[in-house]
Amino acid sequence: SSLESRGVWYTFPSLDRRVVRIEYQLFATGIGKSSLSVFTDACNEGLRSCIGNAQAESHYYSFNDLLIYEFLAESDVDYYFFLAGENTATVGEYQLNITEHPIPSNDVCESAIELKKFPSSIMSGSLVGATPDFDGADAQTCVSNIDTRGVWYKVEGRGAVIKLEYQLKTVGLGNSKVVIFKGLCDNLVCWNSIEGEDHYYNENDVVSYEFLAGNGEIFWILLSGEHWYTVGQYDLKMREHAVPENDSCDEAILFQAASNQQYSDKSTTVGATPDFDESSSVVLSSSCIANWYSRGVWYRFEGNGAIVRIEYQLNSVAGGDSDLSVFTGDCTNPTCIAN
Repeated sequence: SSLESRGVWYTFPSLDRRVVRIEYQLFATGIGKSSLSVFTDACNEGLRSCIGNAQAESHYYSFNDLLIYEFLAESDVDYYFFLAGENTATVGEYQLNITEHPIPSNDVCESAIELKKFPSSIMSGSLVGATPDFDGADAQTCVSNIDTRGVWYKVEGRGAVIKLEYQLKTVGLGNSKVVIFKGLCDNLVCWNSIEGEDHYYNENDVVSYEFLAGNGEIFWILLSGEHWYTVGQYDLKMREHAVPENDSCDEAILFQAASNQQYSDKSTTVGATPDFDESSSVVLSSSCIANWYSRGVWYRFEGNGAIVRIEYQLNSVAGGDSDLSVFTGDCTNPTCIAN
């Protein structure tokens, strides 16, 4: 607002620590933006403190945009709201809605909900009412913004691959985000972060991520959004997949190749773990694998001078090509001969 703005005042006593949401609709057309300011001690000019303000766009052919503002209200504090317009001419009828949202039970790392139901868990909840998780001093590089807010879960690994699917049901408010940490709540180490794209006409994309959780490993999972206002209802699904018995070269299943002999096997690559790291000789010296983080299962055979025909059908609807690589040598130093 400007010094010439004129408006009306409301006061709101906060009895408990919670998130307050203000919706202010000014029914004005083409005469300036709507404006909202939030103060404490507003009636005492010497102690008056503005804790936040926001504006909503003006339009020539429709009413001003709905102004939405949320803030964390501390207990036993009186807050004052000043509803105004951009200048002295920006006046008109208005509607004001104020709602309070309790802080979720798993708002902080120490209160994380443990995912215990194996092999799958399905959780639903809301980020509305959550508070920021990091300040400027301890914000991690994998967190979108220091004012990002979310809810916490934790899972203890059992030596299997865990798949997380997070659906934030917001439209046009920013990307959804999953951040995975290791360590302790007072000394978290960022392990990975994954985002789901937002859209203006439908809900955010599902965030899907798989990782190997070793026996006894604790993972902390923060569900959040890109911005302070990227909050809403969400679904979280967790599935556990056993690691296949032939997940590594050393555990390759042996079959004997012989003239006119056919060998067949039907299994799954779900639960497989990556076979190479970025610095391995296979990755650096050849294009024999699709990506260094590709994961699959292994078979081996000993040739007898006959031609071998391999048919591999991957039944997946997730997208991406199937990939088959053939190596000679031993598992410590394989040599790619075909892909």
